[in-house]
Amino acid sequence: MKGNMEKIGCLFLLLSAMPLFAHAQTIANSPNGNTQLSLKTGMMDGKSGEYVYDADGSGSGIKGYKVSELQWSLNNVWMAGLELRHRFSNRFAIGLDYWVNAGKGDGYMVDYDWLYIGLDWSHRSQHPDTTVHKVNRFDINGDFTLKNFYDDATSLYALLGYRQDHFDWQARGGTAIYSDMVSLGYRDMYLVFADVPAISYKQTYQTPYLGIGVRSSGPVGGKMVHVNLRSRYSQWVKGEGDDIHHMRDLRFVDTGEDGRWLDIALDAHVELSKRLDLHMGISHTAYSEIKGPTVITDLTDGSKTHYPGDAGGLDHRSSLLSLGLNYRF
Repeated sequence: MKGNMEKIGCLFLLLSAMPLFAHAQTIANSPNGNTQLSLKTGMMDGKSGEYVYDADGSGSGIKGYKVSELQWSLNNVWMAGLELRHRFSNRFAIGLDYWVNAGKGDGYMVDYDWLYIGLDWSHRSQHPDTTVHKVNRFDINGDFTLKNFYDDATSLYALLGYRQDHFDWQARGGTAIYSDMVSLGYRDMYLVFADVPAISYKQTYQTPYLGIGVRSSGPVGGKMVHVNLRSRYSQWVKGEGDDIHHMRDLRFVDTGEDGRWLDIALDAHVELSKRLDLHMGISHTAYSEIKGPTVITDLTDGSKTHYPGDAGGLDHRSSLLSLGLNYRF
């Protein structure tokens, strides 16, 4: 955590200092529309993975053997977004972007276990009654123009930023196919769970990043249109997964660092008036699996068991379609 906070601190210092090095004159009060406020709505679809490994091979005899996998879905989750961006000069701008789910969303969870070595899954539970309780995304970034083309209608720019993503689900009830391990049965037990909380799960990703982008402006059908394509990458992601198995009174917390993240986004702004734009956008984000140690807490007595090495893992992929209005002042 200390290392990540140092990265974030350095990032804020860099963002604060970069306007001082911009070549054009800094604008203090944005009299010419250099500040932009955007209100957006969107729909998110995606999936997060939760993984359990026999890191040292003490249980299975195979180091790194995957014992369990849970897949948590985001299904058409409505989102609301607010963005504030200020252009200090014609070469440098800073932006703040925040998204949050607009009410609870629909999800789905499937839980697999592999307790027989060499066979397909031995246990599977399915939970259609899965609720997405919280999704939020915070992003602060600075973009610095590297080069202008075509009479400044097109620009190549670099990005430096920090992003945090958080996802929160709860699965209730469900059905299961289990294997009777006592009699060495295989997929021979069928269960229906009571309609009570089964598993709650949270993921959080903290991501300092770099990026590159191209933006271009021009008239289309009598309207001025601005198009922006950008790609952002990080190999410094810190991830945390927090799982509560309510029926077993156990909490599993996985942490990992130096994960990878890639985000690609395309948006277009159509000028409706001198100060008002229509925004349309699509983005896809992917956190590759991050592995690390796991701490299991017995919620009945508070006792903890530590599993070092790559005992747990988490990943995430999602897409966001957005529509909104930009106001320049």
